[in-house]
Amino acid sequence: MVSNFKTNNTCISTTTKSYKNHDQFNKNLITNKHTENNLTIFHQNICGLSNKIDELLNSLTKNTPQIICITEHHLTDEELEIITLQPYILGAKFCRRMYECGGVCIFILDNINYTTINMDRYSTEKDIEICAVKLHISSYTIIIITVYRSPTGNIAHFLSNLEAALNQIYSNTVNIILCGDFNINYLVDNQNKQALNSLLTSYNLSSIIDFPTRIHNDSKTLIDNIFINKLTNINYSVYPLINGLSDHDAQVLNLLDITVLDERKELYSYRKINTYSLNEFQTKLSYETWETVFNDNDTDTIFNNFLNTFLKLFNASFP
Repeated sequence: MVSNFKTNNTCISTTTKSYKNHDQFNKNLITNKHTENNLTIFHQNICGLSNKIDELLNSLTKNTPQIICITEHHLTDEELEIITLQPYILGAKFCRRMYECGGVCIFILDNINYTTINMDRYSTEKDIEICAVKLHISSYTIIIITVYRSPTGNIAHFLSNLEAALNQIYSNTVNIILCGDFNINYLVDNQNKQALNSLLTSYNLSSIIDFPTRIHNDSKTLIDNIFINKLTNINYSVYPLINGLSDHDAQVLNLLDITVLDERKELYSYRKINTYSLNEFQTKLSYETWETVFNDNDTDTIFNNFLNTFLKLFNASFP
């Protein structure tokens, strides 16, 4: 499914998209094949990160993202710096100092080439909390921005500072991915949605999420969102990931035409098997008396004794 939107008299073609794992699944959309080397970006308002690290990593084992964007990590600068989220490293962050909770951060797989973009000047607690990184992948330059806006934040201040941040990084040669918890419900028309759309359209940014991200009792809202630009002719899939770590479902974006090669070194183990070690093994077997095998009548015990002896000699001959 290809959609177009116009800005500055130029028609920008967004990309083919597909959704899965949700009751809002659109069966008419094309389903694209995802491989583990596709650039994958994960976002979730996690409502506190410190005691959910293992569960978060476990929920990502099937399709490991290269980028993890977190809103409301609830940590101080010092606490976030010592968080271990292997094999990820902390690429960018904002932490509150006056109020509790809140905060945003971006973790990056340790084989990705990136640059941290300083966004501290645009952050105001509750109004707009923002951080960003620039990725250098193949021929692509991609800036990923993560944003949190509190429900009680000043919307005018949010829009003003977001515009200033986008002015800093916007370029015709840069691909921008803006994700976060905006606390603006995109399932219904409202003034805040219109104001945000008006701002982002001027930067060629368009929402790609159309399923609820927070479901509570009979209430469904789309307050977590992902906006993209300039990824012309690049297929993507986007879907919710329901991991039970928060009352917000995560969103996963796969950029299907951008491949990330994993150049991290792997450890391999092997046994030394050669003419010398084979002769040594045969010699050790010939000198074995097998008393523990022949001196027992129980079949299971005989087999276990034989196997234990055999493996002991095998491991000694072929380390």
